Amino acid sequence: MRRIRSNQLGDIAVADEAVIHFLEGIPGFEECHDFVLIEDEEITPFRWLQSLDDGAIAFIVVDPVIIFPGYQVKLGPAETAAIRLTDAKRAQVQVILTISEDPEKTTANLQGPLLINAEKNLGCQVLLTRSLYETRYPVMQGLAAAGRTR
Repeated sequence: MRRIRSNQLGDIAVADEAVIHFLEGIPGFEECHDFVLIEDEEITPFRWLQSLDDGAIAFIVVDPVIIFPGYQVKLGPAETAAIRLTDAKRAQVQVILTISEDPEKTTANLQGPLLINAEKNLGCQVLLTRSLYETRYPVMQGLAAAGRTR
């Protein structure tokens, strides 16, 4: 069991088996390697991705299919090897949101999804350089188009 003081969530206890290790960190936050996904009913369907290395680092993430039905990530051998996946379809995918005071301006980075192997608790962020996905996809517009409201 680990304990951390999160700037966003206060004191939290994390079971060792819930820790997701990002071998190379997340671009821009390479010093942070251990994270945990935290459910918070106040922000459902979104979740917190809290760093265990730095309590000030936490991202709001979402399964991209919730805001962009049909979203797909085609994984190559490098991506599956990075998180030791034997079946690419078993990757858990999350995208990081950029939160704005105006909810209509909150965006999701669909071009840089996080891939998580939940069985091995390994994660990485990939850059989809040959995709039509946006780095600043409007979340509220996506929720509305998907027939979901907050």
